[in-house]
Amino acid sequence: MIDQYGLDYKMLGISGAERLAPDRLTIFTWPDPHLSEKTIDVTVFDGYLKNTIANMVYTMLQNNGLGLAGPQVGFMQNVVIINKEFNGDYFPMVLINPKIEEISFKESFPMREGCLSVPGYFEDRERPSGVIVSYYNTKGKETIEEFRNQNAFVIQHEIDHLHGKVFVDHLSKLKLKRIIKKTLKKKH
Repeated sequence: MIDQYGLDYKMLGISGAERLAPDRLTIFTWPDPHLSEKTIDVTVFDGYLKNTIANMVYTMLQNNGLGLAGPQVGFMQNVVIINKEFNGDYFPMVLINPKIEEISFKESFPMREGCLSVPGYFEDRERPSGVIVSYYNTKGKETIEEFRNQNAFVIQHEIDHLHGKVFVDHLSKLKLKRIIKKTLKKKH
């Protein structure tokens, strides 16, 4: 059942006392130092984690994002949310301690890449079109799943965040200066 915030708590593995009205979290914008830090594995699957995940999902949806990683909101644990595409519909999916086990399709998938932490900047990029990812759900159950095309692209982008990488890190210094200037203008 979907609540008034658009969250399907059952699907997210959240129930009972853990269910709080979600908060819209502040998204750190590049070049905030949080975005360059590596995260640590989740070891405790408790109500705090589930509430944080609900807040992350809500924040991603409110910002029309395709994904959100813990460091983007100052949560320095290995958690990513993707807005998974399935048959033209989208639904939030939680991946805890995600790890790319294998590139299953090396053929490139092109996409216009953007990031909630780099508002207003997009770049045409290509990433492998298939990945096999191991991850845990909110109850601590491990799963291995293959993701293709857009979903594979988004997962790779979000897992990069867990390693302290932002998709603009490879750009020239001149382009980076322009992006910083544009980002600072949006803040004021």
